[in-house]
Amino acid sequence: SMSGEPRDDYLTPEGLVDKPEHYAASYALNDENSDPKTQELKTKAKQEAYQPENKYTSVLRSDSQWQQEMTASSSSEEDWGSETVYRSRSYDKQRGPCAIKQQVQYYENHGEICITTTQLPACQSHCRGEDYKIQAAQVTCRPKIDQQFRSHRDHIKQ
Repeated sequence: SMSGEPRDDYLTPEGLVDKPEHYAASYALNDENSDPKTQELKTKAKQEAYQPENKYTSVLRSDSQWQQEMTASSSSEEDWGSETVYRSRSYDKQRGPCAIKQQVQYYENHGEICITTTQLPACQSHCRGEDYKIQAAQVTCRPKIDQQFRSHRDHIKQ
């Protein structure tokens, strides 16, 4: 049942299947000693597998009131004493030349995933920044079990 519920979908090397027996059979080895019923299920699983489709909705939007407040208040670093400061990081897998890239950031704490509503300057983990600036960033947070936010996080990590 393509309900989109994670418990209904089983990810196999061929794609997603809905039935647990197809999932199990898809990992069975092909050899002459194997059970014909299992081989039949394996073939069926291959035929019925469909590719996962990620749909991202634009939950993360910038809030104009928040922006007004940011420009109104002085954003000097002394004001940030009580705030939690996170270091932005680049999720780029390729070790390229060190350059600052704009990237949406996420962090996880206390059972929540928080994602920034705008891209922030970040440099790759193997690079060292010459200087840093503390700046406020708006984030949207949801519980870690939220499937949609987990896919947002995984999409950022790619």
